[in-house]
Amino acid sequence: MHEGISYMDDIDIYYYHCHIDESEIIKLKDKWYKISCILALPNLPIHKNIYFVPNTKLEEFFKFNCERLIDIEPISYKEVIHYINCN
Repeated sequence: MHEGISYMDDIDIYYYHCHIDESEIIKLKDKWYKISCILALPNLPIHKNIYFVPNTKLEEFFKFNCERLIDIEPISYKEVIHYINCN
């Protein structure tokens, strides 16, 4: 199996690459993320938005959201439901 650390010099980041099997892909599809973004509009206070995004929608979210990302963290589905119900 080929795996290791590589570097993308055009955007100055390192990444890890490896091969995975179907069971790991299935586990990843069930993950959720809590994503915090900042929206700054002229003459208005800075606005913070928190999004709860399933892994299956993550790519689409980043493609269409133009806000500035400030944090992303994994979160369980139970935590998503709790956060939504308590706020």
